[in-house]
Amino acid sequence: MYRQRLLEFFFLACRVTIAMGLVSVVLMAPPLIAANQRLTRLVSPLLPALDISQEITPATEHAATMDALQVVWFGKSDSSLYSSAEVAHLLDVHHLFIWGSFSVGCAVALLILLEKHVIDERVARDTRRFIVFSSTLIMLCLLFFSFSFELFHQVFFPQGNYSFPEKSMIIQTFPPLFWALQVCWLQLGMSIVLLLQARYAERGTI
Repeated sequence: MYRQRLLEFFFLACRVTIAMGLVSVVLMAPPLIAANQRLTRLVSPLLPALDISQEITPATEHAATMDALQVVWFGKSDSSLYSSAEVAHLLDVHHLFIWGSFSVGCAVALLILLEKHVIDERVARDTRRFIVFSSTLIMLCLLFFSFSFELFHQVFFPQGNYSFPEKSMIIQTFPPLFWALQVCWLQLGMSIVLLLQARYAERGTI
């Protein structure tokens, strides 16, 4: 019994990892980043705690975004817009992205191996419980965004090169509110993917 439940929880963890990876990649698409940046500018007056004085033009913001994606996606090691410290941090994000892709690949393989050993109905119920838990956790993280943002960086970037002044290009391009909104979109997208999986699991199709 305990072995069965452990397998099912491990199966759920694999599904969550895959869903998170897929949604993260989608959110890194330039059109969606640009849309979120426009939304950031629109709602920033309503959230002064996460607001900064953005002084770059939309054209500069677009150029800086594309430059950052070149570093994050492909490991480009130089930039005419970002400082060397900013590029170093973006390269750390690139390495995290590589490890994340590896984790998703492993989760896919384990999902295939474990699928025949789990009970779809129980996994579907666990999936819905996880969505409620993760949504509650995200709400708490957003309420205490500064603390959770700092904690995230301390865990994933222990080298400590993630703090930049407000006027730096990386903060001007991706202000705190931008990341708060990205977290919301990530949770929404992940919840939708997992709910669809739960629905199909109950029908015995996955």
